[in-house]
Amino acid sequence: MPSATNGSQDLGKNKTPIRVLIVALFAFGIFAATALLYQQSATSSKPYAISKDGAIKIALNQVDREPNRDANLFPDKEATTKLIHVTANGLAFIADDEKSPFADMWLYSNEHRFLQAYWNQYFWHVEVTISNNDGYRGYYYLIDAKNGQVIGNDRDLAFFDLSTTNP
Repeated sequence: MPSATNGSQDLGKNKTPIRVLIVALFAFGIFAATALLYQQSATSSKPYAISKDGAIKIALNQVDREPNRDANLFPDKEATTKLIHVTANGLAFIADDEKSPFADMWLYSNEHRFLQAYWNQYFWHVEVTISNNDGYRGYYYLIDAKNGQVIGNDRDLAFFDLSTTNP
């Protein structure tokens, strides 16, 4: 016995997978749009993994391992740091890490010698001064801000050796 309908009831059964697919794609679109908005509006994190304090610790440990250093002669240690951003041209700038690490402020050079390093990398330049009542001596270290590797040192105004860095 033929039914009184024209077969549209069978189409309703086939619409369920299509409706599920449409709802899933719609939900995925909302999730993707939310993630994109969050990425664009969230404050960016610092472009380095090693903190300022971490770089100072690394430099102070490096000073203790310096050859011909007598810890009894110069017992006091003090360190200062600068965050260095190397741009696409190989020029290096002192980044103002207190306000925004992306705001390059001053051209960086060490006694008017520019760093030859890789594009868009950050380094900590740590100056360690060891002293006593009669005098002092300075050590300068260039520390990769990504992994904490000491890639250069400057004793008595020697050049930094950046040949060991990897892009």
